[in-house]
Amino acid sequence: MTFEQLDNYHNLIMQISIKENQINNLRKSMGGLRSPSLEGMPHGSGISDKTGNAAIEIADLQERLDYQIKQAKKLKPPIEDFINTIDDDVTRLIFKFRILYGYSWSEVADTLGGYNTKGSVRARYMNYLKH
Repeated sequence: MTFEQLDNYHNLIMQISIKENQINNLRKSMGGLRSPSLEGMPHGSGISDKTGNAAIEIADLQERLDYQIKQAKKLKPPIEDFINTIDDDVTRLIFKFRILYGYSWSEVADTLGGYNTKGSVRARYMNYLKH
């Protein structure tokens, strides 16, 4: 397994997470949209369908999200197999947290605890890949 393959998978997991958050935020914002005021004369500020625009954006994001999830499902088994071959428990956890769970280097270090820093866990990760 190469650094590039692992990094591509990590980036894909991050993109999935971002799209899920975007979709959730758009859905929340749709709940707060109000019907236009129909009293009096038109204001002339233009016509806009915020709910319709949000729905279109959600559908577009959902389509891209579904595609990325399919990609991730295809890529995940060999990555899991690779990670499970790592003998050292701490190194294996670093790979799991970083690649499978999408943690940042700081999150990996914090989760492991002890005297681990983002630099030390990244160095351990990179050193393992070099050998």
